[in-house]
Amino acid sequence: MRFDYGVQADREKGVELLNRFHDHTSVLVPSYAGMLPKTDLARKWRHRKTEFAKNLSGVNFYVKKAIIEEVLEWADFSLGNFVRLKSELETGLPVILHGDVAHHNFLRSKEGKLHLIDFDLISSGSRGYDMLQYANRILPYLDWQFESLEKISYLNKWLDSDAFLYGLLYPADILREWNRLLRNRNQTHPYSLAPIVEMTVGQFQQRKQFQEEVKSRLND
Repeated sequence: MRFDYGVQADREKGVELLNRFHDHTSVLVPSYAGMLPKTDLARKWRHRKTEFAKNLSGVNFYVKKAIIEEVLEWADFSLGNFVRLKSELETGLPVILHGDVAHHNFLRSKEGKLHLIDFDLISSGSRGYDMLQYANRILPYLDWQFESLEKISYLNKWLDSDAFLYGLLYPADILREWNRLLRNRNQTHPYSLAPIVEMTVGQFQQRKQFQEEVKSRLND
C-alpha cells in the first residue's frame, strides 16, 4: 500500500521514521563531515523565490495578480525573519538530513515496513530543517490547522521556535510547483495545471488564515 500524507497514520509513521533516521545519523556526522554539504534551506528558498519572480507573467495568466502578490509577501516576510533567526534551530547536535521528504520518498515494503529512499539531497545540519520541510508537506492535508500540527509527535516540539514558525509561513509548495510547471511549459497540460491552481487559489483563504494564526502566536 502506498504511503499517503492524506492518511493520519502515515503522517505519524513518516515523522517517526524521519526522527529515527536523525537519531541514527547523528553519530555519523563527524565521520562524513568533509563529504556532506551543510544544509542551507534559506538559500534554497531564496533561489526558488527568484525563479518564481521570473515566471510571474506565466503564473498571472492562470491566477489573479492580487493572490500572487500576497503569496510573494508571505515569502518575503517568512524568508527575512527566518534568515535572521535560523541559528536558533541549530543549537542541538547536527544530524544527516534527508533533504526531500516528498511522499514518494517513503516506501512501504510488502511486509508493511516503512523505508526512506532517495538520498540525493542529503546534507548535515539541524534536524529542525527536515522537520520544517515535513510540516510544509503535510499542512495541506491538515487543512492548514495549526492545532493539528501540535498533535504530531517529534514535530510539535519545534513549534516553540520562532525560526520554525517563520519557516512554516514560507509558501514552499506553491513556488516549487509553479517553477516546475513553467520550466516545462511546452508540456503544460490541464491535468498538471489543475492541482497547482487549486493549491494556489482553492486553498488561498485557508492559507491566509494560517498565516494570521502563526503571526499572532509570534506576537504573543
